[in-house]
Amino acid sequence: MCLSGRSNSLITFEKLFGKESTDYDGNPSKGWYGLYPFVISEEPDFDNLVWSLADGDVIALVRIDIGRRQPGVGTGSPFTDAELDRADRILTWFEKHSREVILRITYDTEGKGMEHEPSLIKNVAGHMRQLGSVIAAHADNIIVHQGIFVGSWGEMHDSKFLSENAVCELYETLVSACGNKVRIAVRTPMQHRFIMKYLTRYMGTGNADTDTDILRPALYNDAILSSEDDMCTYAGGRTVWADYQDEVCTYAVCGGEVIHDNPLNDYDNAVKELANMHITYLNRQYDMAVLDKWRSNNGYDYIGTHLGYRFVVTDTAVGRDAEEETGGKTQTGVGSIYINVRIANRGFACVYDRVRLLAEFRGKDGGCISRAEVMSDMSRIKPGDECTAVIRLPQECSYMPEVHEREMHQMDNDSFNSEAVATLWLRLERVKDAKVLGFANEGAGAALLVGAVVRKNENIGG
Repeated sequence: MCLSGRSNSLITFEKLFGKESTDYDGNPSKGWYGLYPFVISEEPDFDNLVWSLADGDVIALVRIDIGRRQPGVGTGSPFTDAELDRADRILTWFEKHSREVILRITYDTEGKGMEHEPSLIKNVAGHMRQLGSVIAAHADNIIVHQGIFVGSWGEMHDSKFLSENAVCELYETLVSACGNKVRIAVRTPMQHRFIMKYLTRYMGTGNADTDTDILRPALYNDAILSSEDDMCTYAGGRTVWADYQDEVCTYAVCGGEVIHDNPLNDYDNAVKELANMHITYLNRQYDMAVLDKWRSNNGYDYIGTHLGYRFVVTDTAVGRDAEEETGGKTQTGVGSIYINVRIANRGFACVYDRVRLLAEFRGKDGGCISRAEVMSDMSRIKPGDECTAVIRLPQECSYMPEVHEREMHQMDNDSFNSEAVATLWLRLERVKDAKVLGFANEGAGAALLVGAVVRKNENIGG
């Protein structure tokens, strides 16, 4: 359909966006990560550390061992100023090197959680309060904190602090210590569920929205597809918790590592289950037996490109008084033309930060004619779903005081000459820091060329 204003001109929209790319998009807060271990009582070798950063990585798992203290210092003793400063400098280093952080602070890195953690919960809570201000200072660069300091490897098993009351107390303490600025992940959906009940009862976070999402627990899983229950991650088996995880992962980021080569993590089943679990990030270093199995049929690259969110422009249409499907609201405007742009999320998961969609019309010289925010938050677009962005064509592009629909067959195309009036570009931008998120269409850069506004002017003979 074309739209006509003056009796001698028509407006059309020519699609110029590319098909979905097979390349890794390098977008923030998702993808493959490497592990970077530190000890709070030992000075890091930052000069050598820079050589370990992998090209293409945008995230890193930073593990800080707080159980290994200086000789004679008890595990439950308060941290020194030097130790707190060291933790701060570690997080600052990753900011300077453009790596967003998955943070895990843990008492144990040897599989001896009971032995290495303090004997009293008040000591754990005290350490959380000390480190909380350090973590909060880097909140904008931290995707999630995994765990509540306790358990073997910080994985919330083999600990004396795993009763429902203890987990809820430590979870609330850590969230509060971090100034309610950092997501905290727990190890199992069962732990997630009883924390949610606690939060609903005592903190009033019963309604899911972006203002309270950060208070809600996320999930992490370091035994993905290792067995039917992921080594006791899913009580009763993964399928028992499938619907629950599908629901909570609209706001709860989930990731971890795959281990133990077995038929469950063969490529075809792995793709299906990683999508069902809404996985946003995975360890690229472990388990190599599984990762190499995926590489053998080029599956590693496909999985990498689909971790987390993946926005693709799929279609456009031109109309008048278009209906905005995402809000169920009809936008109307006398003399207005609207371009409807369909956007799909082809990734395994949602985007967990507020992301706005900006539309820009550019003239023949490339200069900006108009720029506007057309969607204020893309974070509720679930994987596999689509939305429609409704974009009003600026009057400068149409030069039409009145608009009415006209089918092309009503006029002879030979009677018209075409003139490109403007191009439409879309840009995704994270609200908290204005960082750009690229579309996964071929040819997309910081902005995606969606199409051209073409005016067809009637040739009037003498």
